[in-house]
Amino acid sequence: MPSGLARSFRCAVSIFLFVLSACGGGGGDDGGQSSNQSRVLPPDPGAAGQLTVEGVDANTNGIRDDVERYIDSTFPSSEKIIRALNQYAQVLQRSMVAAAVQDALSIEDSMARAMRCLVSVVEPSSTNSASFMVNDVLARQLNTKARMLAYGTYADSRAGKVVVVDFSSKPCDFDPGTLPN
Repeated sequence: MPSGLARSFRCAVSIFLFVLSACGGGGGDDGGQSSNQSRVLPPDPGAAGQLTVEGVDANTNGIRDDVERYIDSTFPSSEKIIRALNQYAQVLQRSMVAAAVQDALSIEDSMARAMRCLVSVVEPSSTNSASFMVNDVLARQLNTKARMLAYGTYADSRAGKVVVVDFSSKPCDFDPGTLPN
């Protein structure tokens, strides 16, 4: 990465991690019996999933299939956490394919909402923190050089921009109250 782009990328990731830790979210317990036995996951894309920045999204839900499968298998005990991490993964995917600065800026509110959603559903007494989960999914999302560069371009396009985040809106794209865990 060019030095300015790399610096912007590191800065963006650091800010996200700082914001999450400042929110006081606890951790998510990812052990135990899976509550999502009936979930239908897309097939493993295999090597084809690594060929492009966009990857493979067979079920067209805005989440790369390898990332969706990873979230489901890594955090199987909480439907709320799976849904919150999928919301975050969707925004990450959008950020990597954002075509213009305005696209990147419009993603910011969605990113903040996804992080607020995750913090709101993670139990303080659980073993994994929300920031751990975000880092874990981010690492999975940025699993090729092309994807890291695409995310770096997104982060760089936001450099020096001010984004107003609407904290009055509900953070989750789903109703956590309707889910058992």
